[in-house]
Amino acid sequence: MRLLWAAARAAADLLWPRRCAACDQTLVDEEQGAGAFCAPCAAALEPLDPVRCCPRCALPQPRPGTCCAGSPLSRARAAYCYGGPLRQALFRLKWQDRDDLAGPLGALLAGPLRAMAPRCDLLVPVPLHRQRLAERGYNQAVLLARAARRAAGVALPLRCDLLRRNTPGPPSRGLGRAARLQRAAAASFVARGGVAGRRILLLDDVLTTGATARACAAALRAAGAERVEVLTLCRTLA
Repeated sequence: MRLLWAAARAAADLLWPRRCAACDQTLVDEEQGAGAFCAPCAAALEPLDPVRCCPRCALPQPRPGTCCAGSPLSRARAAYCYGGPLRQALFRLKWQDRDDLAGPLGALLAGPLRAMAPRCDLLVPVPLHRQRLAERGYNQAVLLARAARRAAGVALPLRCDLLRRNTPGPPSRGLGRAARLQRAAAASFVARGGVAGRRILLLDDVLTTGATARACAAALRAAGAERVEVLTLCRTLA
């Protein structure tokens, strides 16, 4: 069976060679199993060290832990800085119908998810409003969560029905920080049953101002969640 799978994969790579998620360069043989990016784009990724970041907003800090004392989030972690190849790949995933990129991008979250999963009971993707979901056809956070869970090999239950977003809001791309904060503050999230006493791990693609994650956390805490952590692929630094 394994030989048949390997042969099928080789044939698929020959007919439809994988391309870099950011620059579309065809991946060479040694890059085929390495993930979403070609070697130059992979070298341009900027991992974030959680030890040097605030544990509640994931921003690099001279004194981690001193900036977010009042946050409803118990912990926040982002795997990479937002920009460069990841910015391009996420743009394609979200706005160019490239849902095929969710698998390799979600796999980049395997390590952080494996580290955070033992503290949590449920994995909950940040929801889209039903209008945005209908327009896009999928929730990128759900696809990333599925891929990350599969790559990490964790048994953390994935629940996509515990949070609902009631307000659609305009797209946030192109908005400044103040406008993003205002937009996220106006968002209304409702937590459904099944979270009381549970430790929730939220998952999303990008942590920008953190307002959306805090709004989700506040709704979950109001419904009785014991603690809420958030994991994202990227964190904006500006």
